[in-house]
Amino acid sequence: MKSIRLLLICLIGIPLVHYTIKFQYEQFVDDALIWFFLLIAGTIVLIWTLIADIRNYRFTREIGALFPALLGIAFLITILAIEYRVQARFNKATWVRADYDGDINGVSIDFKIDGSYVLNNHVIGSSNYSYGNYTIDGNRITLDKTFGRIITTPYFEIRQRSDRHGSKWLYLLSDDGAVLDSVSFKVTIDNR
Repeated sequence: MKSIRLLLICLIGIPLVHYTIKFQYEQFVDDALIWFFLLIAGTIVLIWTLIADIRNYRFTREIGALFPALLGIAFLITILAIEYRVQARFNKATWVRADYDGDINGVSIDFKIDGSYVLNNHVIGSSNYSYGNYTIDGNRITLDKTFGRIITTPYFEIRQRSDRHGSKWLYLLSDDGAVLDSVSFKVTIDNR
């Protein structure tokens, strides 16, 4: 029975760790459902293993009897540590957040106060996350990289739009500072 519990812990724990690592860069609805059901199965197997291994240890007094339970706890600690790191990255204080909404897809950039950013490129049912750092020079925000067709230049500037609402927008800039008409992002959070 011990080998079955050990096998189940590995068959559930390894994919759970894999999906937890993967979710910091991309999320799909299907993967989230698989992760959820693996988490439920893992919790049941871990509780079963803890109860059985503690019973076996009390009877045999061999430390090896606790190995499956300790492995399950190691998987749990690993998953919690990865999730904590991901949430700490997402939950840093926001300096400016801007969104582009294109019907079924969109892009949002969350500039954090500490000089990092999280870029979320999303479409129905999935999200891709990219991370990096930015610098500020006057009104110009410069990213550390570009993102292909999404963001073709690393330069941005927040400007007031001259419409009746006077809303703020984040514009892409060319190397010489001219506004590119390809994409503009509506500023939704401004803590400047």
